Amino acid sequence: MKVLRGMGLAIVIVLFATSGVTHAQSSALESYDRGVEYATQGKFKDAKEEFEKALRVDSFYVPAKGSVKVIEDVIYHNIESKTAIHFFNAVACSNKGRCDQAIAEFTKAIVFTVGFMLRILVIILMSICAV
Repeated sequence: MKVLRGMGLAIVIVLFATSGVTHAQSSALESYDRGVEYATQGKFKDAKEEFEKALRVDSFYVPAKGSVKVIEDVIYHNIESKTAIHFFNAVACSNKGRCDQAIAEFTKAIVFTVGFMLRILVIILMSICAV
């Protein structure tokens, strides 16, 4: 009888622990989704706060980590805000199962990135040639 009671207690503990993990994952996902929504609107500061909130809940949440990096690239002018908006539009479409739209948005992000990198290259070359 003691064995059954002990097993029952163990089952209750496991169920309680896993429900907390599920809630934490849900909370991280909700913050991440809000961050993506903000980013599609160009509200990068709000988006970054939501991604960081998701990481406080689940420090291993890879999509939130990657999204913070994209936002930082915008902040430090490594990519244009238009590129990030297209990227996050693609993520939002992908999350909703709209793959054709996601591909179109990713393509736009790539085009803007290439254009941005070419402009940076021209500026660098002009500064080298001016010396």
